[in-house]
Amino acid sequence: MNINLLLEQKNRNPDILDCLANFSSDEVPTPPDRANEVLDLLPSEVWENENLKWLDPGCKSGVFLREIAKRLIVGLEDKIPIYESRVEHIFKTMLYGSSITELTSYVSTRTLYCSKFANSKFSSVKFKNTTGNIRYNPLVHVTKNGKSKSCIECRAPSTYLSEERIKKGLETHAYEFIHTQGRKWFKDMKFDIIVGNPPYQLGDGGGSSATPLYNHFVQKAIELNPRYISFIIPSRWFNTGKGLGEFRKQMLSETRISKLINYPDASEIFPGPSIKGGVCYFLWDREFSGECDFETVQNKITISKQKISLGEFDVIIRNSKGIDILKKVQSKNELTLKDVVSSQTPFGILSSFVGETNKSKTASIKVYRRSGISWAKKSEVSRNYGWKDSWKVLVPKASDGSSKPPLSVLGKPIISEPESVCSQTYLVASLFTSEKEASYFQAYLGTKFLRFLVSLRKTTQDVKPSSFDYVPKLQMTKLYTDTELYKRYELTEDEIQFIEETIK
Repeated sequence: MNINLLLEQKNRNPDILDCLANFSSDEVPTPPDRANEVLDLLPSEVWENENLKWLDPGCKSGVFLREIAKRLIVGLEDKIPIYESRVEHIFKTMLYGSSITELTSYVSTRTLYCSKFANSKFSSVKFKNTTGNIRYNPLVHVTKNGKSKSCIECRAPSTYLSEERIKKGLETHAYEFIHTQGRKWFKDMKFDIIVGNPPYQLGDGGGSSATPLYNHFVQKAIELNPRYISFIIPSRWFNTGKGLGEFRKQMLSETRISKLINYPDASEIFPGPSIKGGVCYFLWDREFSGECDFETVQNKITISKQKISLGEFDVIIRNSKGIDILKKVQSKNELTLKDVVSSQTPFGILSSFVGETNKSKTASIKVYRRSGISWAKKSEVSRNYGWKDSWKVLVPKASDGSSKPPLSVLGKPIISEPESVCSQTYLVASLFTSEKEASYFQAYLGTKFLRFLVSLRKTTQDVKPSSFDYVPKLQMTKLYTDTELYKRYELTEDEIQFIEETIK
């Protein structure tokens, strides 16, 4: 099969790589157009340099390597005029990949070499081995003294740790690129450019409870110190995410990220999977140091483009207007609700709690639950028992996680009177000595202004105490309206309109 098929791919309808479904929750193939958007971040001269070594450390469909090959075949025409020699050089000495499963190794080999086996007569460039430069090296996860409940290198949950998985022919998802036992080859190769769409997570219950993996791929790529790195990854690391605290600190301290493109709605990149918090792609440039060109795209339109210092705040604010508004709020030097809102399960009562249907002598404490009200015994309130005597404002710990404005951000807050508590369904937003104060605070939680400040830190359905880090702690001596709050913080008409259009 001739390599010209690669160059003609865009004229074929459809492109087979546009038609691939997800292989699994952590194997989401990249559409060719999106792969090219990532490659467009790289400077044009890389396509004319025949001495560079390229790596995709998380091959799924092989689309990145295919699109790189197409560009190099054109870009190196002057350097290596003879077509056959040029193709041979590109495929054998420049392009390398590491597949994440056996299946994706076959798909990637077929995509790049137009043959399932790179040593067959049908392969565009004939290798001595079956996989060419596409590696697949199944490993086992690493535990401490064989007793860890998770892998000490990638935090994969216990369900992936058993060597029995290999014996049964199951994937371990112990990816070679991010585990010490497989890293030597990557270090010895001294890659110049690392690109791709690494695996995002390993499920241990799904959704936000899954173990993130993409952070390890980014960190290990930086450790190799290539000239450039460009990855598509979830945007969740901007301000939240299980186990992403240290990764976020590292990324925010990076001065070598020169470009960062954010899509709040992940479906604009990947039509199939739901990726809460959106996705982004970036360019890490070893020789760069300075402010990052940060762009937010929504509905295929750039809605914000700015130069930012990634470490200016402890999270990334996705819009320039949001940064301006936050600076005005913080200029007042007011206390915030950061240390006021409770942690999850404030009274030790789980969401599964049923309790008594009616108040009795033994079950006299009212419990606000997702499905209504029930009654609990004193012994069943295992945390913060003293809070039951206060007026409380409760806010649902989960809300609409949609990334499409207008955003609801928070669920409907409710007032919990003395002699009442709540289940895990709610967080206690604050405690008060009177019903009037609680009602003022309930109204404050309903303002677009407050919800906008929460939205700067919250991009998934989960509400946490840290979601309120930017919200001023005001004295609840009056009823605050959005109009009053806009005036208090001297917002412009443009900024007010932005909040009004962004928040429900």
